[in-house]
Amino acid sequence: MTFEECLEKGLIRKDPHAKNKVRQEYSLGKRFLKSARNNMRIEGYTERSHGCLFEALKVLYPEYKEMFSVASKIRLQRHNVQYNLGKVEKEMAEFTYSFAVDMSKKAKEILSL
Repeated sequence: MTFEECLEKGLIRKDPHAKNKVRQEYSLGKRFLKSARNNMRIEGYTERSHGCLFEALKVLYPEYKEMFSVASKIRLQRHNVQYNLGKVEKEMAEFTYSFAVDMSKKAKEILSL
């Protein structure tokens, strides 16, 4: 699904208050990463779909497109594990953890927090 399709379907929408909430929600997301999904607001948008969130991030921050593509692939793998009882190899778990730490640092830098 493209960014435009996500907008049309209402899975991501403009939110005039989003920028004011980013710093506050970043801190919450750090502590409650698993439950931060419905709170994330970026560049004036609120997401209702992780897939659309990453599509939006790739459009809004094209210089980090590869990082967001990797994050979205990890999201799909997590979905498979959680809902289809898939298996995670140790190397993938280690990569995912390392990537999450690096992505968190990069997000802090991007958001100037």
